[in-house]
Amino acid sequence: MIRGFAVWALVLCIGVDVASARSDLPAGNYIVQYSPNAMADQGLLLIKIEHKGGKDVAEMLDPKQAEVESITVDDRHVVIDFKAFGRTLRFDGTVDAKDNKVIIGNFGDDDFITRGALVPTDKEKLDQSDRFKRKDLPEPMTKAQTLMSKVASLRMKLRQAGDNEAGTTLKKEFDDAKKEADEQVPALYNELLARHADSPALIDAMQNLLASKGNAKLSAAEAGTWLQAVDKVSAPHGSRYRLDVLSKLSGLLAQREGLQPIALEAAERAAAGMTDRTTTSQKAKVYKSLRAAQEKSGKADLARLTDAKLAKLEDLLDLEYLAKVPPFKPTKFPGRKEEANRVVVMELFTGAQCPPCVAADAAFDGLLKAYKPSDLVLIQYHMHIPGPDPLTNPSTIARWEYYRKLHERAILGVPTALFNGKPTAAGGGPLSNAEAVFKEFRKLIDPFLDEVTPVKLTGEVTSTGDKLSIKVSADGIKEPGDNIRLRLLLVEESIRYVGGNGIRFHHHVVRDTPGGVDGVALKESKGTASAEVDLKVLRAKLAKYLDDYAANEGEFSNPDRPLALKNLRVMAIVQDDSTGQILQGLQLHVK
Repeated sequence: MIRGFAVWALVLCIGVDVASARSDLPAGNYIVQYSPNAMADQGLLLIKIEHKGGKDVAEMLDPKQAEVESITVDDRHVVIDFKAFGRTLRFDGTVDAKDNKVIIGNFGDDDFITRGALVPTDKEKLDQSDRFKRKDLPEPMTKAQTLMSKVASLRMKLRQAGDNEAGTTLKKEFDDAKKEADEQVPALYNELLARHADSPALIDAMQNLLASKGNAKLSAAEAGTWLQAVDKVSAPHGSRYRLDVLSKLSGLLAQREGLQPIALEAAERAAAGMTDRTTTSQKAKVYKSLRAAQEKSGKADLARLTDAKLAKLEDLLDLEYLAKVPPFKPTKFPGRKEEANRVVVMELFTGAQCPPCVAADAAFDGLLKAYKPSDLVLIQYHMHIPGPDPLTNPSTIARWEYYRKLHERAILGVPTALFNGKPTAAGGGPLSNAEAVFKEFRKLIDPFLDEVTPVKLTGEVTSTGDKLSIKVSADGIKEPGDNIRLRLLLVEESIRYVGGNGIRFHHHVVRDTPGGVDGVALKESKGTASAEVDLKVLRAKLAKYLDDYAANEGEFSNPDRPLALKNLRVMAIVQDDSTGQILQGLQLHVK
């Protein structure tokens, strides 16, 4: 899978011609290349460009399922928009003034921007050598990557090993490898800066240096030198890429003690570099990093002015997002048979950093519009997969581990959906695949809604200030016992948080499991579960968890910490722990 641009959607292949006053882009075939990191260049698309009647004509050669939407060549500035892999992607670059065969710039969309290039070729079809070209990194970077890869590999093995003798051995290997990396990597990065100040590897190195808590502390002067070098390296790839790099670095710098002034400098550079071509989404990212840096630097008045600008941009982005997600009109469920009373419980494991989760998340939103809460209880658990996600918490991880023990071979990654405790196909893909996933989910939901069950759930949630009181009663348990559990889940109805996959609103996100993740055993045909939740205490607990995670695993790509805990609901489920089957569900609004 090509990171960030997995192949899912099928679109038409057409040629597009757009008027251009004068073209400095030579005709011919070009590989559209992108570089998600310093280690490799990856060829994604192959296009043919011709000049006909004063126009630039672009045609997609490979893959045939992709589409060239438009091409504009203004002197040496080249912009090409594509529909590919379920996304709208743009190459934005410049023809070199001395050598018109060199066209470098940036590639991607507002959620994922990388360095890019148009590479001249005689080929009519991409082969494996075009799709992945490993780059020769400077020696200090190669050594640093080797040390860090060893740590990452041992961390993964350690997580899989569990608490046993093998895990103990791996723990020592991991600790030794991490200590070695913590001691040597910063020095290797500084050597890279001193000897290879023109290498794109500097960008990865600075981000790694700031994201890893184990590395040596940078002084403000050192961080300033790094920032100057990285800005110089990123600038040739266009303002879109440069602004993205500066905004990310500002967020990382702001988290480091003593580096807030450098964070502010990075954010101010990004703000000054915005042009009339800067999109609303990217402006919002720049202002968000600028606001955070101003706050961290004690410039509250400036932060308030920036926040006002940001709020207007966020409102525009909200409207744009809600107009297109879900990207289809969900058909409402017509209603169940009169005697049917089985409530379906759908649980979705997802992640804000997970590109393949987009289709499942959008389909989930479609289900919210298609079914009544009395028919379908929808629950979302966020995980740190493939990267840190601030909507993840100990309760979501506990549910993941619960299902992993029951369905080890079926619970492998995100997205994973379960219906009444039974795992199904993942339902992954880009936004364009959301309707197909929605229909797939409906085929699994509707048969349950014809079922009759003796299990009934009733309850209420009341609030006094920041404190919630929850009481739920179960009745009609045919085979009570230790394995039949009544569980409570506290969910937030809607959270605005933009992670790496671009999903803007996340719904029915689990924030806590009142009364504990194990719930209450129903040892008789009737039973009750009660719990009290202090939202101030919960907010502090979640904040501490995120702080600890960032300290041990690295910073979150988006520094926002969504901890409002507003518009809450309680989901109650009766579950058979011997099989994982959910016997009944209930959704309660907080009064």
